[in-house]
Amino acid sequence: PGLGPTVFVGSYDGTMYALSAFSGAVRWKYHAGGRISGSPTILGQILYFADLGLHKTYALNLKTGAVIYTRHSGSFDPVVSDGSLIFLSGITGLYGLIPTGHRHPKP
Repeated sequence: PGLGPTVFVGSYDGTMYALSAFSGAVRWKYHAGGRISGSPTILGQILYFADLGLHKTYALNLKTGAVIYTRHSGSFDPVVSDGSLIFLSGITGLYGLIPTGHRHPKP
């Protein structure tokens, strides 16, 4: 909502692009600096992607491209979710993250 039909594409030029699905016009772009391979993951209003050149994972605001979160670990598939936690697959490990605004269920 508020963005319109959009295609999100990462590039080996180190930039994540948000493109209008109708015209191809750039809605926003974020230059990470390394190589971006694989597709981003969108959870709610957050877009996650990994920079393979820098081995770093980014979380961007879906509408604006502003950085919300970075972590110095990254892999091809940036994150997966079980509906409660976000799992970041990094080069050296797997990390369980609690999404902003969510409460972790008590054991």
